[in-house]
Amino acid sequence: MGPPLTESREPLTAEERGQLRRRAVGAVAAGLAIGGIVVAVFRAIGDEMPTAVRLGFGGFFGLILLVILGLNVGAAFETDKRLRTGVVTDKRVETYRRQNRSASYFFSIDGKELSAELWVYQQVKVGQRITLHSTARLDTAFRVEVLDDPTTPEATLEAALNAPATTYRAEAIPHDEAFTVEDHACLRAHLLVSGVRRAAGGLLAGGVVWLFVVLGWVFARASLHSVDLDRTILVRVAPLAVLTVFALLNYRTVALLRDELKGIRHTAVETVLDVVHSDTVLLSPTAIVTGTGLSGDYAWVQTKKRWMPVPKSVAAELRRGVEVEVATAPRSGVVLAVAGAPVPRPRLGVLDGALLLVFLAVAWCLFATALESSGPATA
Repeated sequence: MGPPLTESREPLTAEERGQLRRRAVGAVAAGLAIGGIVVAVFRAIGDEMPTAVRLGFGGFFGLILLVILGLNVGAAFETDKRLRTGVVTDKRVETYRRQNRSASYFFSIDGKELSAELWVYQQVKVGQRITLHSTARLDTAFRVEVLDDPTTPEATLEAALNAPATTYRAEAIPHDEAFTVEDHACLRAHLLVSGVRRAAGGLLAGGVVWLFVVLGWVFARASLHSVDLDRTILVRVAPLAVLTVFALLNYRTVALLRDELKGIRHTAVETVLDVVHSDTVLLSPTAIVTGTGLSGDYAWVQTKKRWMPVPKSVAAELRRGVEVEVATAPRSGVVLAVAGAPVPRPRLGVLDGALLLVFLAVAWCLFATALESSGPATA
């Protein structure tokens, strides 16, 4: 791991001062452009907005711009830099009100947590030994230097050569095994969520496709008067397009169902690339997606193949470069367990429940209409 966190100060080099000044110029240009847009909007509104409201909005935006510009311009006139060297021990993302896509990023160097800009957060990985370069007075980070990365080919080779002899582990070889009770429960939760959301999405997308096909034929029919073509478009082409779209969007649901029926999981060892201690739902290291149904006390672990949620008790033992056993469903690729511990299960949200009720109501109406139309005719 190396020595603990160390801090020092050094004079900024000419190249670093130039980098900070270029950032300041870019920030000033962006600030002037935003300010110009705000002024133009206020002028376009004219007397329709009360003067007090315009002054309030103008002062608010102006204050934000002044703070941003002050930080960047102030950093351009710094003479010293602050160096912090240590091992990245933690990363986390903090969202506002859980349903907001905006987020704050944090990482820890030897246990000391620092707030970070997105570009800094993307560069650092748990387990790396880094030096963070920032301005001394304003503490604006402008460079991340990676001193040691345990997952580079050179480090991996050196660790393998210097590692003591280990016993052969048969479980480290990729293999298939039967589902556990927790595996069935996790897969059924994924199946329920996928069935509701993808069925609703398939019906919506299929309806849009059907509408485009029918409207397209209505406009094209002006020059083609054919009853046979009408029947072909409305009875065959349009329904076939709807079924195709629905089937494509529900392919994952079918894969989940096949995994559930077969009851076999694939277990293999994967290498950890990063650990994010946050229960925020992540699509990628930079994209946050809410509403997937995950909730509870968990963290995110990244390997070469996937991002996967794991219990925080398991994530606390993981670092970049560590090998971990991952159990997945073969056809759908759903992660069922990490390091022998079941992963958090997705849950239906309020919107999912509303979609399910609408789907059941529409299905019942169609079923009732079909029964009524097939009943005996009355005199």
